[in-house]
This record gives sequence, structure tokens and C-alpha cells, in this order.
Amino acid sequence: PAGPPRSQVSSPDPVITVASYDRGPVDMHVHLVGNGLGGNGCWLKPGFMHRLLADWMLKQIGLPVSWEAPGFDEAYVSLLVGWLRESAISHAVLLAHEEVYDEHGKKLAFGSFYIPNDYLFAVCREHPELLPAVSIHPARPDALEELDRCLEAGAVMMKCLPNCHNIDTRLPRYRRFWERMADAGLPLLAHTGGEHHHAHDRFGIDTAAIADNPHVAFKRCHSLGQNARCARMQAQFIDNGGVALNHGNP
Repeated sequence: PAGPPRSQVSSPDPVITVASYDRGPVDMHVHLVGNGLGGNGCWLKPGFMHRLLADWMLKQIGLPVSWEAPGFDEAYVSLLVGWLRESAISHAVLLAHEEVYDEHGKKLAFGSFYIPNDYLFAVCREHPELLPAVSIHPARPDALEELDRCLEAGAVMMKCLPNCHNIDTRLPRYRRFWERMADAGLPLLAHTGGEHHHAHDRFGIDTAAIADNPHVAFKRCHSLGQNARCARMQAQFIDNGGVALNHGNP
């Protein structure tokens, strides 16, 4: 039956909503990628081996556009949405990816790609079956303001990778950020190990420290086989009042 639109636009940022009758199985971990050549603010800087891997992966998924081509960003989203609409999944949570900062809020020249929240929201506005998971480094000078802006725009999750983004989640200066997330009921997606597509562990961050933050719902990903350690970490997190959702790769 006919129903209200699944996305509603308000100024200055759109508020993304999902009607209850449209809900079904949701994939909570889908990556957005872009090279930014169309002016959307993304950048993509893979190393030599990852360049070869990217070429191979695009061939495997049947995307006939190079990741270095101006039309790559649009082609990737089109392919992704096509797969989703042909699947049994009703929605997918699409992930932004923050830049790297030091603990004082200075941006660092590090990382292999960047997907800004504005581009994420633009894609999700155009394709309402995609739900926005924003990415915000808590050391950013405007971190709380950006968090509030993204909540107003309809963010359904927040993603950060402590050992890739240089985020020591135990730092007192970040506490207001985690508390604001908890107050809003915004879940956190975070890695508990490294993974093959990101530079990681350069900063010596203990990923288990995320368990010290109570009340924030937490989705752990990419354990890199550290299952016993992650089980202890999850138990600690739950003891502190958190809610853990698991997605680890053995």
C-alpha cells in the first residue's frame, strides 16, 4: 500500500527517516568509497599493493570503471544500490570514513581514504534504502557540533577505527563526545583489531580500551582472529553498561 516518503528533506540538512512498513533485514556494515574527482570531497590514496588489489576487486565485482576514473564514485554507488534492490535486504547502513587527527585536534597526513559525512548524506538522500553511519574523530575542534549536526540529519550509527584513526577512547577530553552519543542512543561501530585494507597499529592504540566507555552501544568488527581477547573485552564492556553487537572476522 502507498505510504509516506522514506526520506524527508528539511533545511539546512535533510532528516532521513525509514517508515516502519518498509523495514526488513538490514546489512549494518557497507562501505562507501570515492576518489573525489567529481568534487564530493572524498579522496583515495592506496599504496602500491592496494592499487593492485583494488584493480582486482573491481574486476571481480564487475565494475568496468577504474577507481582512478572521474566516473568511479557514481558507478560504485549505482552498482551497490542495484545489488541491494535485487537482494532480500531492505536497507544497508553505509559508512563514512574520517580523516586522522592527533589528540589535540591537528589533522595528520595519514590514511588511505576519506569519505566525508556530507557526501554520505547526499548519497543516502538520493537512495533512501541506504542509511547513514557517520564518522567523526572526537579530537576535532568541532566534534560535538558535527555530532549534533549529523544526529539532526538522521545518522543511525557512528564509525571510528581507534587504531587507524589514532583515537585513544580513554582520554578524558573525549568523554563528552561519548556521553553525547549515549544520550542520543547512537551506536558505535569500531574495530577491535586491524584489517587488510587500512594502515593500522601505527599509533599504538589499545583497541580494547573502547570497552571502558559505558552506555554507548558498540558494534565490534575485524578482530583479526583475536577472538578470546575480544570476548574478554566484550564482557568488560557489558559490565560497564554497554551493549555489544558482534561482527568479527576470524
